[in-house]
Amino acid sequence: MENIKDYLQVHLSTTQVRHFIEIKCIEITLTECDGGYGSKFSSTKKSDFQLTENYTEDELTYLLDALDFEYDENSSSSKLRGTIWYTDGTWSEYINSEYAYWEYFKCPNVPKHLKKGD
Repeated sequence: MENIKDYLQVHLSTTQVRHFIEIKCIEITLTECDGGYGSKFSSTKKSDFQLTENYTEDELTYLLDALDFEYDENSSSSKLRGTIWYTDGTWSEYINSEYAYWEYFKCPNVPKHLKKGD
């Protein structure tokens, strides 16, 4: 079990210090299935956590507070996906495979729904 907020903050602190970069925006999605993935009788609950471009410190605090919960990365009934875009054009993605972790990459275009005013 990992606390999503803590895990995210550790990744951000090491990535930002190493590369001297700032966060541009964040999107994290948690999908939970009460019958497990692939179950014929499951229901699905999806929770989206977003930090848009040009965010305020209050919005960042709100996001981090919303992510302050435990997540079992080995659970077959829930999946976490996430992308962090940085101001220098790079990004990090939450990889949920045998070992769940954040990985740092070159950045794709920011989706329109994460841009303010669009």
